[in-house]
This record gives sequence, structure tokens and C-alpha cells, in this order.
Amino acid sequence: MQPPAFALRQYRLEKQKQKAVATAAKPVARPKTWTLNSILHAPGRQRAIVNGRLLAVGDRIDGARVIAIDRDRVRLSRQGKTIILKLEATRLDLKKTRTR
Repeated sequence: MQPPAFALRQYRLEKQKQKAVATAAKPVARPKTWTLNSILHAPGRQRAIVNGRLLAVGDRIDGARVIAIDRDRVRLSRQGKTIILKLEATRLDLKKTRTR
């Protein structure tokens, strides 16, 4: 026995509403941000501190993999794209900071 026509219409309307809610509820992916805090560079041992975490080449952080650590930058790879984090140089003027 087939349900009455009004019941079929109601069923189809409910299905459409459920689809609309399901597609609208998907979260939007925010881009990840990384902050290069420091680089430790010695012969045969390169480390970087990114977002407060000590990392070596091959380590992962927030979905990205460390592919290279240079003296002034770190290269990450995420979803086939290369991200370069540069270390900002901070100049310390000792003449102005000394107190006697």
C-alpha cells in the first residue's frame, strides 16, 4: 500500500530541510598560523622553535612538516605548498642599555 500524496510531499520537504541544514553546518577551515620563535643552528644539528615547540627536520606541527632549517628561516610543507617562516633580526644596542 502506498502512502497518501500529502504524506509523500511532507516527507520530501523534510528531507530537503535536512540536506540544507547538513550542508550549511560544515565548519570553515581557518588557515594555520606559525610563529618562528628561535633557530638553533650548529654543525649537524639544526633545531627550530615554532609556536613554542622544539622541532627538527621531519617533525610535524599543526598539519605541516618541517622540510628545512636554515640560519634565518624554516621551510614547512603543508598540502603540497611550501611555507617559509623568517626569523626577524633583533638588534640589541648595548650602549643604550648599560647603566653605571
